[in-house]
Amino acid sequence: MPQPLAVIISGFLMQQITFVKFTLFISLTVTLLTGCSSSGPAANLAGAEPTEPPFTNDEPEKYQTYIVQTTPKETVRFFVARDGDKWRVDSAYGTPNQTTSLHTDKDFVLAYEAKAYSEYESTHGFNERPNMVQEISYGMLNSKEKAVYEEISSEAGMAKFRFIDAKGKESEVTFDKERGLPIKKEIFSVKDGAKTLEITISLEGLTTEVDPAHFEIPKEFKKVSAEEMKKILTPR
Repeated sequence: MPQPLAVIISGFLMQQITFVKFTLFISLTVTLLTGCSSSGPAANLAGAEPTEPPFTNDEPEKYQTYIVQTTPKETVRFFVARDGDKWRVDSAYGTPNQTTSLHTDKDFVLAYEAKAYSEYESTHGFNERPNMVQEISYGMLNSKEKAVYEEISSEAGMAKFRFIDAKGKESEVTFDKERGLPIKKEIFSVKDGAKTLEITISLEGLTTEVDPAHFEIPKEFKKVSAEEMKKILTPR
């Protein structure tokens, strides 16, 4: 049975982070298997009671930002814009493979290399954007997952928290007190007391001034059917 267009869109949006997450999963699995030999301040948090984040990480009602994922192997860029009920999420931003999920009065998908767009029926409604943003920000936004948190620094309007989540992953989040949002998350593997940075996720160019043009379809884009868009987005 052919996949719904919304499913293909979601898959295409997430393919930019599949390899990154796979690499991270392997390294963290090794860490967990050797966890008894780990040491350091974060290891001492393992027996504490998990709580919700001691900082706000809800998306603003109006904002735009680049979400940048950096590993030793590659850098992947996303773009997110929201103005109330209007929103867009771009994957592979700035490359020929750039693809946009756009919600205004309807739901659209835009394929930049093909200069094409199509309407589609969202399978998740208004939950689609929060889920996308939580995924591509690695839970830095829109996540209420409980963990064990420790504030390790606070200066110049920034606070940094170290935490271990329910799966034993160690992370550090830098929180911008003025903006009221995390702006950077670093995820580590730990082995024999040594920490290795696996991935950094950053919010770059974060602003509450949103360009209305972000919610418009470029004039040079042609409208295609949902079936044609499936062909454009389906990997060959």
